Amino acid sequence: MKPPLGFVLVTYNSPEQTLFLCERLNAMFGNPPIVIHHDFSQSPLNTALFPGNIRFVERWIQTKWGSMTVIDAQLSALRLLYSEFDPDWFVTL
Repeated sequence: MKPPLGFVLVTYNSPEQTLFLCERLNAMFGNPPIVIHHDFSQSPLNTALFPGNIRFVERWIQTKWGSMTVIDAQLSALRLLYSEFDPDWFVTL
């Protein structure tokens, strides 16, 4: 069944906060598809801690605050969300 809603996250630090947010989204929306673009050059993040409904952009982009790289990162996550899950709607966080 096609999911009604998916989420895209663009992150670069605070992996504990990212995991907490994903857990809250799972509880509130019944394990929706979530795709995360994380800039691993700015902070480590253990992807194994995240539930199975969450995907990470494998070919991540090194981002810089206020630059087009953040938009490129968001678009790469959005492409992955729609290629894997194809939700009716998406929310960028």
